[in-house]
Amino acid sequence: MKTTTTTLIIVLFWQSMITSQNDIITINEKNLNTTYLTEGKKQYLVYRENKDGDVVNISIWERVIKFSTHNNKDAIIIEQHWKKPKVGKFRTVYSICKKENFYPIYHSAIVGITKKDAFNFTSNHIKGSDSIIQNSKRDFYLKLKEPTLNWELDLETFQCLPFKKNTVFRINFYHPGSTNGPTYYNYEVIGEDTITIGSTGKVNCWLLKIKYERENHAIFWIDKNNREVLKMVEVWDGVKRYKIKLF
Repeated sequence: MKTTTTTLIIVLFWQSMITSQNDIITINEKNLNTTYLTEGKKQYLVYRENKDGDVVNISIWERVIKFSTHNNKDAIIIEQHWKKPKVGKFRTVYSICKKENFYPIYHSAIVGITKKDAFNFTSNHIKGSDSIIQNSKRDFYLKLKEPTLNWELDLETFQCLPFKKNTVFRINFYHPGSTNGPTYYNYEVIGEDTITIGSTGKVNCWLLKIKYERENHAIFWIDKNNREVLKMVEVWDGVKRYKIKLF
């Protein structure tokens, strides 16, 4: 999720209020377990529900995970295809990460057929890719104090977390191309829940929450078995946003 500078400050304030009774784990290249990621396609129904209860902005997000190599090293490739009724594909995202720790190597996003953003990641900088024709971020450069994770791959990142009760994960996320630099966000394991998924029956889930400001927040239901995100409900100024995994 993108935030303005003012909102970002408020987010950090609220996150600082998390109780010290929780075990705080700073996520880094040593504690992300990519073995929970498996090859294949997932689909999510994404929509908003406004204050009047109307459902708007309906779309389907496809996320395809592939195992491959990059520069002769094991890599994870994630393709995203966002589609809307009567419009079709309106956004395509292509990301490459290190298989050993899920840190980003490359990321590109195409909106429509014209706007293209592409970036190369290293441990100390993010740079606009010069291998993509008409890359709108060709001259982009951001120096890093430390490696960052790709916020566009949050659902997959959550699969790799070392879940346990009473835990807060400090995750250094960055949305590629954003004017807000990489920032540590607190994601708190607030409990457990059981949800029913179609004919598959009941699924035991971890509940993972990020608090933005006041009552604004997002909660993720994460399968305790395979760590897949099954559901997300985000609340922002009374408007709800949903992501529901399709089966």
